[in-house]
Amino acid sequence: MARNIILYDNSLSPCARRVRISLIEKGLSWETQNIDLSRLEQRSPRYLAINPNGLVPTLAHGCRVLWESNTITEYLDRAFPDTIQLYPTLASERIEVKRWQNSELVMAKTFRPLMYQRLMGPIVHSSRTYNEAMRIARLSTDDPADLEWEDKVWRVAVLTPEEQIISEHQLYEFADSVESELKKSTSGWLVGNNFSQAEISVYPRLIMYPWIGLPLELARFPNTTKWMARLAERPSFTQSLSAEIQKSIKFLQSPIFALLCRLASKPVEKRWIFERFYVNIIGLAIRWARSSEHVEETTWKAPRTIPPIESVSTPRSPASLEMDGPVKLAVTRDSPDSSLIAAALRIRKIEYFEEKSTSAPRLEIAGKVIEDSGLALDAIDLVSAPGPRLFPEDVVEEAQVRIWLAFAASWHKEFNPLLKALILGLTQIREDPKLNTAAHVLETRLDQLESRLKGREWIATNAFTVADEALKIKIEMLPPMGIQVDSRLNITTWMQRCATVNFAFI
Repeated sequence: MARNIILYDNSLSPCARRVRISLIEKGLSWETQNIDLSRLEQRSPRYLAINPNGLVPTLAHGCRVLWESNTITEYLDRAFPDTIQLYPTLASERIEVKRWQNSELVMAKTFRPLMYQRLMGPIVHSSRTYNEAMRIARLSTDDPADLEWEDKVWRVAVLTPEEQIISEHQLYEFADSVESELKKSTSGWLVGNNFSQAEISVYPRLIMYPWIGLPLELARFPNTTKWMARLAERPSFTQSLSAEIQKSIKFLQSPIFALLCRLASKPVEKRWIFERFYVNIIGLAIRWARSSEHVEETTWKAPRTIPPIESVSTPRSPASLEMDGPVKLAVTRDSPDSSLIAAALRIRKIEYFEEKSTSAPRLEIAGKVIEDSGLALDAIDLVSAPGPRLFPEDVVEEAQVRIWLAFAASWHKEFNPLLKALILGLTQIREDPKLNTAAHVLETRLDQLESRLKGREWIATNAFTVADEALKIKIEMLPPMGIQVDSRLNITTWMQRCATVNFAFI
């Protein structure tokens, strides 16, 4: 079924794979634009122009451009009502699917650095010299933060040994939660009685655990092992892997690659001659497998300039979660997530009790305890309440709100250390190299936002939305961190406009 879809993809990306699985399940055809992560193509100007988060995947449906895999898969469900629906209609099950998606996103923040330490790093290190790696990276980006990252990847120094042990523990905790849920399940599925987007969201990264030295042993994960074996036989899961990647998987799970990882993590000057020889030989084999290391300009598939022909979409899932007790919000000092959740409750006109907390914000609503702001917004949106829904009814507008919420959420890596430094009373933030880099990244984010707001009153749609509130809250906290906003006229005007919004009249 031709649907005028372009997927900006990378075959090794678990986020991109869940979109491929969803497209195949729905019987939708698409064009592929490969984004080579080993060359930092996701950080190139032409890619950042369509996805300011600089991650894969991105999906273009006609002129509609969406990023963040969970937003894309939810959009596909609503935009193509004539295909299999992968999100449950029942609100209680839908929020559980989203709980798994959010848990997986949290896990991904731990998984990604470990993957670059143990998988991408050894591959890049062995198949390119340092100068080659940096030259190739500079073809895509001249951003100091990106080049610093590439330097760490080539040196296989993304994480310290101690940090790797902590990451292993956290990743196995996630796998334990999957095993626990499947053990309780009477259907064999993560949510309800049917295969759903929960499976599609969790499987692609979990199946990669052994690639980074985290085997999922049958004795510890019997239910997970059976579940994964069953999914691996599903046509969409098989077809979402190219023949090239299937060959790569065999290599990544081999003793040859395990030895390469161990040797690549040793400083070059501390390797024995035979160890250097081994790394070089495997590197040559990787180069040969890639056919050529010559950098060629590929034909770029730009998003279309006209809307897709299809205009039919399914209605949003009704707000039918019933509140069975008082709503409680535990807030933390100077937490933008706490402020955002509180704002969302006020928008929906939900009364709540507020208490102080020293850990992450925690929301108790409709019998659920939630510690993630993204999931909290979905739960608040799905409860039966007198105020307006947080997400628009229109399928395109809903997706736009979600991608700009994802944009706001992506600031966490740089925002949180700066916030911590501010709370601790550190005043010379710019003198700390790591904090200075974080501030630089956030300034780049502000530039992207300034560009987005050119000729626009609001971030996502033609009206104020929760995405505006999420970004406003964070931007208000930047000046005390030494990041000035006043010089950006579009942002300044938009902030003034946000200040006039009265939640009572939304």
